[in-house]
Amino acid sequence: PQYAGRFGWVFYGDILATAVNSRGEVADLGDAPGTTRHDPVHSRGAPGFILNVANLSVRAAFADSLLLAVSLNFTPRSGSEFALGDTFDLDLAQLEWLLTADQRLSIFAGKMESLLGVEYRSRHAPARFGVTPSLLARYTTGTPLGVKARVKLFKGDFLTVAAAFTNGSSSTEMFHFHDEIDSNWGKTLSGRLSLKPFGLLDASPLGDLELGVSGAWGPQDRARDTAEPLWFVGVDLLWDVGPVGVEAQYLKGQAAGRA
Repeated sequence: PQYAGRFGWVFYGDILATAVNSRGEVADLGDAPGTTRHDPVHSRGAPGFILNVANLSVRAAFADSLLLAVSLNFTPRSGSEFALGDTFDLDLAQLEWLLTADQRLSIFAGKMESLLGVEYRSRHAPARFGVTPSLLARYTTGTPLGVKARVKLFKGDFLTVAAAFTNGSSSTEMFHFHDEIDSNWGKTLSGRLSLKPFGLLDASPLGDLELGVSGAWGPQDRARDTAEPLWFVGVDLLWDVGPVGVEAQYLKGQAAGRA
């Protein structure tokens, strides 16, 4: 009732929360409330089979210090009204330049992996521990367009520092906050610092532990100006002990939002 007269319609709940596959797609978005939106599965509540995604990945070395990584997803879906439903998306297309002989300092350019959190490392179905992503993944696993630098320091990658300068945030393309081709003059600055406390040891009975902190700040995606910022800050943990793996992350963000 408090929204009466202020908006044309109001969602009770999160229509993208009930993901059914590793891409974050839901089984059915329901009836469209006066707006066009992409509803790729659209099963209308019926059970059935689905080919989640067929991924084509290419990794090539032009030289010892110049690497190319490309990832292309093919998603077979139902067509309608004499149109094909199948789609594809290019989720990664980056060049990595290794500047030092020990290959621990890198410069990236192109459509790159995110610096927020840790879930981007297992965003593809074959590497994902579960079936579906977390709700945080919509803000952290997108692949923005820009440049990035990363350096690994000390034995066992004890400290890793990375920073990126991109068109927009690391939100996924299906979500509202996404702007791969920028519509404003501002750019998004993101960074990550991670620590492996046991990295300096030759062997640790406590396994492999990684602690990280990351954040991003820049204009709101799709905004025509830079008046209001969109920002995120978070902490994360990866811990592997024998056959047990623990992954945790916390993220806080804010966007003022305007018409």
